Amino acid sequence: MCLGNQQCEKGDDEGAVPFLEEALVLSRRIGDKRTIAYTLWNLAEVARHRGDYGQAKTLGLESQALSREMADKWQLARITGWLGVVTVYSSDDHDAAEGFLKESLALNREIGSLEYVAYCLEGFAGLAGARAQGARAARLWGAAEALRETISDPLPPADRPEYDRSMAATRVRLDEASWEAAYAEGKLMPLEEAVEYALLGEEEPTLSTSPVAEPPSTNKLANLTHREKEVASLVGRRLTNRQIASELVISERTVDHHVANILKKLDFHSREQITVPMTER
Repeated sequence: MCLGNQQCEKGDDEGAVPFLEEALVLSRRIGDKRTIAYTLWNLAEVARHRGDYGQAKTLGLESQALSREMADKWQLARITGWLGVVTVYSSDDHDAAEGFLKESLALNREIGSLEYVAYCLEGFAGLAGARAQGARAARLWGAAEALRETISDPLPPADRPEYDRSMAATRVRLDEASWEAAYAEGKLMPLEEAVEYALLGEEEPTLSTSPVAEPPSTNKLANLTHREKEVASLVGRRLTNRQIASELVISERTVDHHVANILKKLDFHSREQITVPMTER
């Protein structure tokens, strides 16, 4: 199996298959369930890279069953999250994907596997996008990105094509300002809050519809700092974060932070909701 893993790490899936298949035969012969489970997952990844999602899920489910039988929480947490992500990318069975992801995220939080917590958050983001929950998807991708930056664990190159396609399909249906605001809000979420947000699976308006909010009270507007009022005013003029940063001579990341704080203080969910009251003022 080690030789097969080495070939996979080099990106040589075809070269890995003979080694993995031999390892599977030998491990089945001696009843080595742990090696069987890991080898099945490796073969499932190869099938996924080939675009054979049916075979990938069949192999992945067998690996999951063995991991559950052995009470191997680490392997179970990983293969279950993998099944969730593959289901998000390859089918419309949103309920099944959610079930895999919820089980995996809970297990990974329990065992402290932050790498796979990030992986599950990305899966939940893709699922939210598939369900036309644009702001929710952006927040979850933002939270996952923040966690990956914290633990210095970038997205693996092999996962990048599906990840990019999923994000692009969601992002084009949400205006840039709303996307930026929600993504920034997600990046500022504490980890536990992000995990709970993913597990709760709350519903949101569809991507093409901005949430309708009551105008903020005078007290809520008064809670904004002087700088936040300046930023809110420029948001009301429909400037992007980059334009606001240039206007106020501050960093774009600082603008992201201010916009997220404004949304939180005013109980808003999108940048568009800031526009109306600030224009009226």
